[in-house]
Amino acid sequence: MKNLGDHIIKMRYVKGLSQRKLASKAGISNSTVHRIEKGIIKNVKPQVLRKIAEALNISYQELLFYAGYLNEIEVNGVSVKELNH
Repeated sequence: MKNLGDHIIKMRYVKGLSQRKLASKAGISNSTVHRIEKGIIKNVKPQVLRKIAEALNISYQELLFYAGYLNEIEVNGVSVKELNH
């Protein structure tokens, strides 16, 4: 199962960013990053996802997928679909 908050945490660690640094780079509040990562904010607006994707230097579509806006994304030329159990 995909989880937006966990994915952002993972990518943030890979990039060596704190919540505060990610928030600053994305132009959003630190509390917003915290609440997204903890799953408190369930429906993150696409424009916020775009800012986070740009700050993390990752695909916007990747975050749209993890947020549930897309059911399928392409990774390294291979289509990846959500598995519904």
